[in-house]
Amino acid sequence: MKAVSVQEMRELEQRFCQETGTASMQLMENAGQAVAREAIALAAHSGTRKFAVLAGKGNNGGDACVAARLLLEQGAEVQLFLAAEPEKYQGDAGLAWQRLPMTLKNQCQRDFKSTMVQRDCILIDGLLGTGFTGPTLRQPYCAWITEARASGCIVLAIDVPSGLNADDGSTGLCLEADLTLTFAVPKRGLLLGEGPRCCGRLLVAVIGI
Repeated sequence: MKAVSVQEMRELEQRFCQETGTASMQLMENAGQAVAREAIALAAHSGTRKFAVLAGKGNNGGDACVAARLLLEQGAEVQLFLAAEPEKYQGDAGLAWQRLPMTLKNQCQRDFKSTMVQRDCILIDGLLGTGFTGPTLRQPYCAWITEARASGCIVLAIDVPSGLNADDGSTGLCLEADLTLTFAVPKRGLLLGEGPRCCGRLLVAVIGI
């Protein structure tokens, strides 16, 4: 199996966008569509239509916002939790936030506790992704991951479980996933160190690259 470092993945995305004229936002839309699709499949297997989406302020959070929008459009019950103020969502993540319907924007929450979600919902982890290099987590991510672990929900991680180093598989506190949906090609950290334990079942989504 081929796997890449975080830097190699960034270079692949940049080269693809430059050579094809594809906007990076389109890759985020494709990623969000893949997440929504797998979330629906996971929910169908579990007999639920409820989703709790945790979104950090980086591109991982942007993917989460796209997935939240698409799940809502499909009639699902969606709770959105933002780990930063909306104005701190910049670039493609900012566009993903702007494209959310007002109903979801108005209902999104800036705090997260395990008691705020029902145990039978699917928790979508879009907090950190490949942006985490460790060794320690900043707040509010440390508290949110601790609460998410206590929720008892099925966890779908976007690209990389939050708290896992995507290059070497090292981790301290990590939001262990039941399913990790990584994009284009696996990141090395999913296959090394604590990666296999933390990512659960691993799927690779084709997003156009």
